[in-house]
Amino acid sequence: MEKFDLGLAQCRARERAEGAHGEYWEYFKANGIDWTDKTNPLVANSYELWNMPREIDKCETEDDINAVLERIKELRKLVK
Repeated sequence: MEKFDLGLAQCRARERAEGAHGEYWEYFKANGIDWTDKTNPLVANSYELWNMPREIDKCETEDDINAVLERIKELRKLVK
């Protein structure tokens, strides 16, 4: 088993958050959802993903990263 690389894990988590955010944008376009309507839970999720890099930067352990990745996975499921 290789040693955990926090920097690499953060980079990959940022990429996943960005990818999920892009999926939300595609979903919004396909379904005519106003991305500025913050009362819409999907729009709120999109903003959460947009701000996810700030949370990722606060991660210090593998468990922290795994929690963020799990949250990204949960949010992604909502637009699949």
